[in-house]
Amino acid sequence: MAREITTLLHGEDACRRAAQASEALFAGEVHSIDADMLSDMPEDVPVVDLPLTRLDDAGMSAVDLLVAVELASGRRDAREHIANNAVQINGEKADVGGVVTRDKLLHGSVVFVCRGKREWRLARFS
Repeated sequence: MAREITTLLHGEDACRRAAQASEALFAGEVHSIDADMLSDMPEDVPVVDLPLTRLDDAGMSAVDLLVAVELASGRRDAREHIANNAVQINGEKADVGGVVTRDKLLHGSVVFVCRGKREWRLARFS
C-alpha cells in the first residue's frame, strides 16, 4: 500500500529509486547509492547537516561524528558502540581512532552512519 501511495504522489520512477535506495542502505551497500538517489532516501533516515569545516585539518573523529549525528549520547557512549563493532561509516566498520576526512565523503558531501543493523543517519556536509 505504501508503494502504491508513493507511486501516486511521486510517480513510478521516484518510487523505484526510493526502493533501490532503501534496499542498498539496509544491505549496507551505501557506495551503490548514486547522487540522484540521495533525494529519494527513505524518510526514516534522518539527515543531519554539518559544516564542511568540521572536516578541515585532521578531519572529524568517528567518535565525534557519532555524537554529532545523535547516534550516541556522548563521547563515552560513542566509544563503547564503536568498540563493540556496532558502528559503520559508509558501510565500513568504524574504529575508535578512525577519522572522517573530505576524501571519505560520498558524492562530495555525505557520509552514511549506522549504529546496529538499522539505525541510520545521513550526515550532509556543506
